[in-house]
Amino acid sequence: MFPSIHNFFFNQISSHLSLTQLLFNSPALRAIAQQQIITAINILWTADYPTSDELKLLAPLKLFDTLLLKRIYVFCSINLHFTLNFDLKITGGYSPIIQHIPNLSKSDLNNLRAKRILFLDQVSTEDGSFLRPYQILNNNKWTGRTPEWFNKLLSTTWSTSSRKFITPMPTPPIQRLLRNSPQIRDSPSFNPHNEWVITWDASSSDIIYGKSITQTNHPGSQSVTQIQHYIHTYVETFSPSHSTNTNASTPRRMTLFIRPCKGYSCHVYNVSNPSICTLYIATLNLLTIKLYRPLHIPAHITAPKRMWKFPTLHHHTLRTIAYNDYQRSQHSNSFLTPIIPVPRENLPNTLTIYNNNPVLNPLSPLYLKNLVVGFDKVIDRLLFLAHQFINSTDLSFYTDGSLFQEGPHRSLMGFAWIEITTSSNSTPFQGTTMFQPSSTTAETFAVLITLIVSPSNTCINIFTDSLNTIHNYEKFSNGSLSTRQKLKFTTYPVWSLILRLIELKHLVVTFKKVKSHSGDIFNDQADLLSKEATILSPIFISPKSDPSALMTVMFDYLGPLYGNIRKWSQRACHAHLAASNLHNKPQRHLLQLMDIYPIDWSSTSNWLRKNNDNGAPCSFHNDKTTGHKIKLYAHLLPTADIQQRNYPRLYPAHPILCSECTVQVYNNSHIGYCPAHLRELNDSLRTAANYLISLITSSPNAPPSTRDVISSIERSSLFSPVSDMYHPSYLLLHQLVPEELPSVVSLHIRSRKATMEIVEIFIQYFYTQITRKFWRIHSTSFHSWEKSRRITKRKKDLIRSLTAPLDQHVILRT
Repeated sequence: MFPSIHNFFFNQISSHLSLTQLLFNSPALRAIAQQQIITAINILWTADYPTSDELKLLAPLKLFDTLLLKRIYVFCSINLHFTLNFDLKITGGYSPIIQHIPNLSKSDLNNLRAKRILFLDQVSTEDGSFLRPYQILNNNKWTGRTPEWFNKLLSTTWSTSSRKFITPMPTPPIQRLLRNSPQIRDSPSFNPHNEWVITWDASSSDIIYGKSITQTNHPGSQSVTQIQHYIHTYVETFSPSHSTNTNASTPRRMTLFIRPCKGYSCHVYNVSNPSICTLYIATLNLLTIKLYRPLHIPAHITAPKRMWKFPTLHHHTLRTIAYNDYQRSQHSNSFLTPIIPVPRENLPNTLTIYNNNPVLNPLSPLYLKNLVVGFDKVIDRLLFLAHQFINSTDLSFYTDGSLFQEGPHRSLMGFAWIEITTSSNSTPFQGTTMFQPSSTTAETFAVLITLIVSPSNTCINIFTDSLNTIHNYEKFSNGSLSTRQKLKFTTYPVWSLILRLIELKHLVVTFKKVKSHSGDIFNDQADLLSKEATILSPIFISPKSDPSALMTVMFDYLGPLYGNIRKWSQRACHAHLAASNLHNKPQRHLLQLMDIYPIDWSSTSNWLRKNNDNGAPCSFHNDKTTGHKIKLYAHLLPTADIQQRNYPRLYPAHPILCSECTVQVYNNSHIGYCPAHLRELNDSLRTAANYLISLITSSPNAPPSTRDVISSIERSSLFSPVSDMYHPSYLLLHQLVPEELPSVVSLHIRSRKATMEIVEIFIQYFYTQITRKFWRIHSTSFHSWEKSRRITKRKKDLIRSLTAPLDQHVILRT
């Protein structure tokens, strides 16, 4: 953002970021990268690649054992994060224990690693509400005293006797790796004997108990089990006379039993036994449980009824187990085998379809939903088109893409194609994508979609009006680019997937250049479809579609970053620097105004970096003017508050009032907005408004009538009367360009280049005729005040030399 300010630390971030991106995307370095990731996770002792919250939590420990860890921490400081494209998560628990230990130390982390304790689930009860005693945890005969981390966990409970967590885990733990589910039999119908099951009902958010009656297994469908529904209750509340338990003050101390249900809203009529309540549930969703045998019923239960059944585990524990299993089923990976198997009678035809186009095969790595994510209706349309083209051997597509730079659809990329050979009527398709917006990305995405729907061993002719797309295909396909060179293209993941589809599907692709807007009917139709695609929700390339890409870099987890990441990181570093400057106390007022009047940061950066001496590379005048603009932005001009800070011996300690108005404190925010100068400032703003009108009307792209120009500028808040420093002109005076200024100009000047030229000329006028004018007035007045108190430059130099370091002392002569 600022010229001639090079931060060596930021330069290191840019260079190391590009090297890290190469490490995670190079097939030759894949094994090394995987080992480094696993080592980093082991050092940090996390269940997965560390999130930003975990990095902030572990930052005080300074775990910089490897170069990758140092890079991860530095990238996190500017909100750049890497996300894994493959599953490395350690199962066995839900809540990492490091997030629950207060004041975690490095010795605590080492002890947890030695004892292989990674989750809070390992040291808590199954419902996640209580901390287990250390004697029970010590099942491996750990030697030594109780570790400090356990005492810290104990401090997070209500008392050492109850060990109930003050803040229990947010959701029940998912830690049961072995599912005790009913066995699916290899027969159409099976009647289990004495099989008791539970399942989670999402509609009622509770558990369902039952006894299996019949298991039905039809080919090509899920296994379904008919169960007799049971409901749970407690002996002490249902029938107190049947229990001698006098300490049943809480549900956990009561005795659970289940009894047959007499009627349920989801009841399914049973023909063989209409009097019982039965339900039909998928066998895979059931979990088996154990019941006490009649001779082992708890002793305090007197004369239990025959229909009462007593589970060996408590209701809260069973409820947690059922919910865990439900959560696990909801978070299943999309790469897993579908639940419904392929019908046996259609197997030959189905395999033929899968061989002709692997994007239709759910078991293939090229399955469409593994390659593309996003709007389901667009993806379903692609599956339909892939089926439609399944028997084609020659296909011809007209492709086009468009980027929207203005309006409500800004930064959206529409793409479309039209297939003209498969039928008498052309087959159209349109879609939208986003992230790293450019017209070339949209054109390339359209090419990718044509290859996805095309069957294997097909000759494809692609007609496009983008010469850049054709050149990029030649660069990527001839193999002359190195991995580092490929990563500099914003379309790298798209081209990587295109080349992979061409290789695995044995496609023959030919590109043909078409002149845009030349009257070609199909090309014009594709162009129109791509512009109309903004009404659709976007689709994206899945980061997991490239097997050689281990990780994807993201900014603040908002979306993937591709292209020249080294150059892009400089923007993040400059934004970090600007944000840190804006949080300084003198610039607090700027932040308040930015909430009301947004800033055009691109124009602001161009203005601050502008050469002020007709392009001279080395100029004292340019350095002086640029320094003055930066000091205006940073509120560092030598006003009274700055001089008091720098020379406390020369200036009085009390606030120094402005010598012009003698009412307000003289600081950087006071420049131009002194009550004594408000009338003059309003006159200057009216003159500036007239100057802007003349710039717009004298432009070659100016509108024929000046009436609209005058009315729009008069309505602008930039030129409204000023009464205090909460006016948007405050931003202009401190070298920030409000978005309102380019917007007002662009209403009448269609050319973006001409708009930016007018904005730059006006800002230059505002700086020379208004900003410097009021600074000279205040500077001269304050200089006279200093003279009256005998504060001279010589005294300032003397104090500066006395307070300088020893090696910079100057010999003073009396």
